[in-house]
Amino acid sequence: MPKRQSSASSYELQLSLLGRKNTMRPTVLLAFIVLYPLTTASFDIPISGMTPDVFLFRVVVGNLIIAPLLWLGGLQIDRLARTSIRVYLNLGLVFVLGAIRPLIMNELEPLVFGSATATAATGALRPLLTGATSFGLFIIVAIFANLRLEFAEGSREFSKVDAELDAYRNDSAKLLTDEEKRLGAVTRKRLEPVLRALGAQFEASKSTLDFKSALDELRDAIDNTVRPLTRYLARVATEPAKSLPTATTQPRRVSAIPSRASLKQSWQPRVQLLLAGPMFISLSAFEYGFGHIPQALLLLLALWVIFEVLRLLLSPRTLPALTSLSIAGFLGASFWLLAFWLTDMWAISLGLDSRFAGPLILNIGSSTLILSLIVSATYIFQYNLVELRDALRTKRQQLKRDKALFEQRIWVARRNYTYMVHGDVQSLLSVALTRARNIARPTKAELQLIRDDLNKAQELINAPLNKVSIDLERELEALVKTWAGACDITFKIDATVRDLIVADSNLAFCVNELSKEIVGNAFRHGGSNELHFSIEASPDSTVELIATSNGRPPESNPKPGVGLRMFDELTIAWSMVPNSNNVGAKVSLTLPL
Repeated sequence: MPKRQSSASSYELQLSLLGRKNTMRPTVLLAFIVLYPLTTASFDIPISGMTPDVFLFRVVVGNLIIAPLLWLGGLQIDRLARTSIRVYLNLGLVFVLGAIRPLIMNELEPLVFGSATATAATGALRPLLTGATSFGLFIIVAIFANLRLEFAEGSREFSKVDAELDAYRNDSAKLLTDEEKRLGAVTRKRLEPVLRALGAQFEASKSTLDFKSALDELRDAIDNTVRPLTRYLARVATEPAKSLPTATTQPRRVSAIPSRASLKQSWQPRVQLLLAGPMFISLSAFEYGFGHIPQALLLLLALWVIFEVLRLLLSPRTLPALTSLSIAGFLGASFWLLAFWLTDMWAISLGLDSRFAGPLILNIGSSTLILSLIVSATYIFQYNLVELRDALRTKRQQLKRDKALFEQRIWVARRNYTYMVHGDVQSLLSVALTRARNIARPTKAELQLIRDDLNKAQELINAPLNKVSIDLERELEALVKTWAGACDITFKIDATVRDLIVADSNLAFCVNELSKEIVGNAFRHGGSNELHFSIEASPDSTVELIATSNGRPPESNPKPGVGLRMFDELTIAWSMVPNSNNVGAKVSLTLPL
C-alpha cells in the first residue's frame, strides 16, 4: 500500500511541483479555461442571477485575455534557478491576474451588454470572490498536471532502471567470466609456448652447452615475456571495464495513470474544507449578509468533523484507481451539496428566501463532482508519486550497489591475474633460474627440479582463477609493521565483518588494497603519522571502511588519480572530509557485499 504522507511533506511536494518549470504551459492554461466555466456556472448563474450569455462572456473572454499574461509571466519565472522563488512568484502571479480578470470584465461588460446587466448589483465582493475561485482552481489544475507528468516520467525512469538492474543481475556474471577467460587466454597465449619450449629444452639438455643455452632461454623468458606480460596486465587492471551489462530488452511500457489507490488517500475532507470554505463564507456574506458568516463557518466545521470521522473509518486497503476516484468524487460532491443545503436551510430559518431548489441542485452536484474528481485525482497521483519516488530511490541504490559489485569483481579478477603472473609464475621461473645458475653440470635429479618448477608455472596459467586467496588480518598486520616508525596504524574490525570477510575473499582483497592506498595517501599528501581504521557492517548489506588521520586536511577538490579511481571502482559511495578542528582527514568508503 502506498505510504501515508504527512501534511507537511504533502505541502512541500505540491509546492515543489508548482515550482516546476513550464507550470504555465499551454495545456494547463487550456484545461483551466475549459474547467472554470464547468465548475462555476452552477454557482454564478442561478445564485447571482447572471444570465448565461453574460457569464460566458465574462468567464471565457476574461480567461482568454488573462491566459497569455499567465503564459508570458510563467516563461519569465521559469528563468529563475531557485524552485522556492518560482513557487511563490507563480502563486502571486495567478492570484493577481485572477483578481484583475473580473475587474477588467466589469469594465468591458457594460460596453457589450449595456449597463443594465445583473452583474451591476454584485458590488465589490464579486471580483474578490471570482478572483479567489479562479486562483484556487488554477493551482489545482497546475499541480494535477505536474503530478501526472512527474508520475509518467518517474514510471519511465523506474522501468529503465529496473531493466538495467536486471541486466546487471543476469549478465554481470557472464561478463566477469568472459573477462577472466580473456585475461587467461592472453596469459596462456604468451606464456604456454615459452614454458613448453623451456621444458623441452631442459629435457633435452645432454651437455653443458645445451644446458647453458636453456639457461639463456629461461633468462630471456623472464625478461622479455613474463615481465612485459606483467606490465600489460597491470595496465589493463587500471583501465575501466570496457564491457558493461546492458539491457537486452526494452524497458516495459508504463502507464501514466496509477492502477491502484487507497480511498483514504483519495478522499481528503480537509482539502474540500479549504476549497469550499472561502466560497461558502463569501456566498453567505454576498447573498445573506455579513451576519451569516459565523453560522456558515460553524456549519462547515461541523461538516468537516463528520467527514473526517468517516474517513478514519474507511478501510486502508487499496482499490482500483478508478473505483477509488469515483467514491472520493462522490464524497467530495456530497460535502459541497450538504454545505450548500445546510447554508440554505439556515438562511430559510432566518426568514430569507431559499436559493437551493429546482435545477440548481443538479447544477451544483455536477459541477462540484467535477471539481471533487480533480482534487481526488490529484491526491491519487500525489500518493502514488511518493511511493514511486521511494521505489525508484531503492531501485537506484540497488543498481548502484550491483554496478559497484561488478566493477569490484572485474578489478579483483584483473589484479588477480597480475599477481599470479608477477608473483607465482615469475617466482617459479626465478627459482628455476637460481637452481640452474648454481649448477655446473646438472644431474637428472636437478634437471627434474627445474622441470617441476616449469610444470607448476604451466599448471598455474591453465588452472581456473575464480577468486583470490588472502588472509586479511595477516595482511593488515604486515601493513602495520611496514609503516612502523613512520606512521602508527591501528585497525578495529567489527566481529560481523570478520565473518563476512572469511566468506568473501574478494571483499578482503579490496579492503586490503584500499587500506594500503589510504595509508600511502595519508602519509605522502597529508603528512600523517597516526591513522586509525574502523571496519564495520552496516544494516543495508554493505561494509563501511572509515579511516581517520592527523596531519594536514585534504584538498577540497583533489586531482583524480589512481587512488581516487580505485575508490570510484570499488565502492558504492565514498567521501573525504577534514576531521574536527580542520586537522587530518576522515575517509569513509561504502563497499558492496
